[in-house]
Amino acid sequence: MAARTDPAALRWLVGIELRHFRSRARISAAAAGKEIRTNQSKIAHMESGRYRQKPDEVAVLLKLYGAPQSEVDRVVAIASQDDGPAWWEPWRKVVSDDFGIFLGLEGMAEREFRYDPMGVPALFQTEAYAMAVTALSHRVSIDRQDMVVELRMERQRRLFEEEPLKVHAVIEESVLRRVAGDATAMRDQLERLIYLGELPNVTINVLPTARGIRAAMFGDFNLLSLPSGREVVYLESLYGSEYVYDRDAVRGYNLMVNSVQADMLDEQESVDLIKSVMAEAT
Repeated sequence: MAARTDPAALRWLVGIELRHFRSRARISAAAAGKEIRTNQSKIAHMESGRYRQKPDEVAVLLKLYGAPQSEVDRVVAIASQDDGPAWWEPWRKVVSDDFGIFLGLEGMAEREFRYDPMGVPALFQTEAYAMAVTALSHRVSIDRQDMVVELRMERQRRLFEEEPLKVHAVIEESVLRRVAGDATAMRDQLERLIYLGELPNVTINVLPTARGIRAAMFGDFNLLSLPSGREVVYLESLYGSEYVYDRDAVRGYNLMVNSVQADMLDEQESVDLIKSVMAEAT
């Protein structure tokens, strides 16, 4: 498992597992509370991840819910991890609570799929490109733009660790032609995409504008695959963020990823198109 742990993200993970198994067992929060000599309010707090869950109580509840022993062991192992500061603590001033959960999950993830119809994914951005898009954001004050970019660069270090994050990104062709910053910054960004695409843990596919309507219907999203076996979809919009963790709902996103395979260019074709866009700009 990656070293970038985050206690809030760990509590969140334990909470969704408790909620999942209780819902499946059709046991009320009040009944669950009686099993560990507490009330339904505490069960709600445990499921929200508001407070750290005690491993022994997690085990008792999961057994009550009929979870297989392998699942009990898996969730208890998550609940037993050491508490401590989040890896992104130095950038807390520019991290909302919801985004903090995402950063924690990304720090623990083994794989990440990213579809972005509007811009280059954050994990692939150059500093100049990141600064250009951050400067346009109404969410970031001028005095904190540098901190946002610094955090983005720190996230990218996971691509080069001994056990690197495996990333598969699908990028719209229009993104390659949409200038952020000036022409030099954009050229550097395209060169960065080519460089990153050569890494064994990075896959970049371009979705041609002529056949991208299927993916565009879903909008941008991140699909994180965690060491625990859980997959989580993270959605972000102007109005906030949302996590999709129900297994059936996540399966829908996986089906979308599979369906778009027929529309996107393969890796070499994607590189060729990026180089073609660079040549057009000279």
